[in-house]
Amino acid sequence: MLRKFVLGLAGVFVAWLLFRPRQPLIYIPEAGPGARRTPALAPDAGVSAPPAPVRPAQAPAEPAADKKPTRKRPPAVPDDLTLLDGIGPKIAAALVAAGVDSFATLANAEPENVERIVREAGVRMVGHADAWLQQAALAARGDMDGLERLKAELRSRRRSREDE
Repeated sequence: MLRKFVLGLAGVFVAWLLFRPRQPLIYIPEAGPGARRTPALAPDAGVSAPPAPVRPAQAPAEPAADKKPTRKRPPAVPDDLTLLDGIGPKIAAALVAAGVDSFATLANAEPENVERIVREAGVRMVGHADAWLQQAALAARGDMDGLERLKAELRSRRRSREDE
């Protein structure tokens, strides 16, 4: 029993050694005394490291007494496009990657452009972009009751077509 365990553990270790990601690192010191050492790709890795940016010398900035501190806005969270009937996670990801990340943006898009984005992402179309735009317009206005009614209507149309 112990022998099988040790052999199994050794096998996992050997597999890790064989299949672990390898990326050789070298250290290139920056200019100046006491500079930190930063990792960079080795020249034989096939990828060259980008050159370090050159920063111009600046005079120390004096603190502005009359300037109020500004608050940074939190990053905008994209709308959940999967709430729309016919849009699953893959289609939503393709739309967000193309910059269509809100109901308002989708509602104002052209149906041909939306279908092109989905096709170019290699995702199978479910439904029609026209229906997505109608649903997105309702969701952008915050009319969730209207959105649910429209989704129910679209589903009943789809069922009636399947029954024929």
